[in-house]
Amino acid sequence: MQKLEDPHYRQLERRLYRPSEAWHLIGVGPTKFWALVKSGALKTHKIGRATVIPAESIDAFIKSVVAG
Repeated sequence: MQKLEDPHYRQLERRLYRPSEAWHLIGVGPTKFWALVKSGALKTHKIGRATVIPAESIDAFIKSVVAG
């Protein structure tokens, strides 16, 4: 297991989020989050039974909201 002091460990960037993490990041609740997924505003992927949201999808959504 890598230690937090390891400089390579610190360079890792979080690229995938679970749904509950994603809705907290964008500031909405679960119902609105899943509505955004259904509308195509956010992209999800399955890894086995786990649903994940790529950081790129969250970033693109936030940029579209800020841009108006």
